[in-house]
Amino acid sequence: MEKKGFTLIELLAVIVILAVIALILVPTILGIISKVKKGALLTSANGIIESATLYYAKQTSNIENDLVFNFDGTNKGTTNDNVSLSYKGIVKAKGEVTLYTNGKVSLCLNDDSYYVFKNIDDKTTSVGVGTCVYNEETGLYVGLAPGESLIPPVAIGTQWDYAYLRDAQEFIVPIDGTYKLEAWGAGAIGTYTGSYYASDNRWNSTSFPIGTTYYSYGSYAKGNVYLKRGDIIYIYTGKSRDNTGWQGTNHGGNPVTVSITWYGVNITQTTNTSSYYSSGATDFRIIKSTEADGWSGTNSLESRIVTAGGAGGLTQNGHCRADWNAGQKTYTKYGYDVVASTTESSSGVLGQGKIGYATMSSVTKNDGNYYSYGWYDYGAGGGGYYGGNANSVGTSLVKNYTNIATGINYNLTDTSTSNNANISNGYAKITYIEN
Repeated sequence: MEKKGFTLIELLAVIVILAVIALILVPTILGIISKVKKGALLTSANGIIESATLYYAKQTSNIENDLVFNFDGTNKGTTNDNVSLSYKGIVKAKGEVTLYTNGKVSLCLNDDSYYVFKNIDDKTTSVGVGTCVYNEETGLYVGLAPGESLIPPVAIGTQWDYAYLRDAQEFIVPIDGTYKLEAWGAGAIGTYTGSYYASDNRWNSTSFPIGTTYYSYGSYAKGNVYLKRGDIIYIYTGKSRDNTGWQGTNHGGNPVTVSITWYGVNITQTTNTSSYYSSGATDFRIIKSTEADGWSGTNSLESRIVTAGGAGGLTQNGHCRADWNAGQKTYTKYGYDVVASTTESSSGVLGQGKIGYATMSSVTKNDGNYYSYGWYDYGAGGGGYYGGNANSVGTSLVKNYTNIATGINYNLTDTSTSNNANISNGYAKITYIEN
């Protein structure tokens, strides 16, 4: 008898039919499997909740604090004090179950690709595909689909800007990664007004006449540092000097006033001349200064990782003359640029610039007609990691820091500092540059 097999077309037809059946049945079968697994996890979760509720009913008088039962996939859930829940079977899921002092229960358990969770006030228990996690911002458990993250994405190049404020500002790190920290110390710009005393209103000007614009420059500093989500960086911005006293953070030294007395046949005149305030530094810190310490707490100052020094106060040169016979007196002031200095100096005061000072030369009698006096008013030193000397910019410094309390190291890379960077209030910027 002649045997007859399948033709190629018949075989292809069978394969196509089987493929169609697979396309129909496989999703259905997978759906059934997923439903069974979710149902089993939900049943286990409800059993744990019942067990915790029963434990509460028996131990109400002994429960003084919330109990957290930890599940590692192999045990029945125990607390750190070895208190266990009693129920049938073994839960292979990992997570935690909390029994509160009011008898309510919350849980979050993960088993392979499935999760189940219930918050303290939820009426039902949620189950799904993915992972359940605790959201610290809301204080609730949430379910995340595969590939989904609780942390919102942050684009490379995202910037946060911090203008001058009197108080410290906080930056809470939104995502792990490398951030560039940039600081500009406060500088100043103004118009020199000078002053005069003369019976005929004469102004004896020299190289720094009234109306001249002067600049005092704050410095710039930057560094890159790796930060973890939730870390807090404190930003202190420097105030530009305004000769009205300081109301802000990171200020420099204070000015001084010197008295000058003219003597002549017809004149005995005393007047005061003051040096200039300096400007404050801008910095990034790991530790916030206490309210009692203001901006200048020692632990906080020592935790600075990026500091841009503030400008020093303007120095002025003065000359006065009292005519012996005519009863006339003239008074001349002219100024000099501030001196830049970015060299670390442990001899400087931590944080604050040194006070300004003034000197006065001896009296000189000229050809019997008048006395001549000369003096210098040196402006205060700018704020910085170490405050500047009189008439000097505060020290700019970028340095590593280890927080002893947490053990975290803050290591700075790609660091630099420069002078002549800013003539207004201090400010700062943070840029997310690498994940």
